[in-house]
Amino acid sequence: MKALTYQPTGGIVAAATTSLPEELGGVRNWDYRYCWLRDATYALQALLAAGFRREAGAWRDWLLRAIAGQPEALQIVYSIDGSRRLPEVELPWLAGYEGSSPVRTGNAASGQLQLDVWGETLDAMFLARQAGLPADPDAWALQVTPDGPSRVSLARTG
Repeated sequence: MKALTYQPTGGIVAAATTSLPEELGGVRNWDYRYCWLRDATYALQALLAAGFRREAGAWRDWLLRAIAGQPEALQIVYSIDGSRRLPEVELPWLAGYEGSSPVRTGNAASGQLQLDVWGETLDAMFLARQAGLPADPDAWALQVTPDGPSRVSLARTG
């Protein structure tokens, strides 16, 4: 899992592959080279259990940058640099693994509304606190705002 952490940003990708099929010859071939908040929470839990606090802190910082200014528009998936737009494109000139096509880049799931992502995000923040990561006022504000996420200001000051 540590190898799936992108050191320059702290993003944790779900997989280092794209377009591996669910079954050979099938068309369900997705691009998982992104940071899925649900998967990242599980990865974060494992990293913290193994003592990788620096990586956990880097991921928390990545998350706060990714949702900065628009926490009410929390997505289920982001790029490793925190980008929100992940347009899905099929590459018909590529045969795909064992002839399984289409080969895709991007992931249209970024536009899906999945309400459980708030639970995963809050769980990740809780795990970080429990592991003794230094307090971060932006992370705390995201977790406890009584008026909901749309009132949280996550402007990063450096």
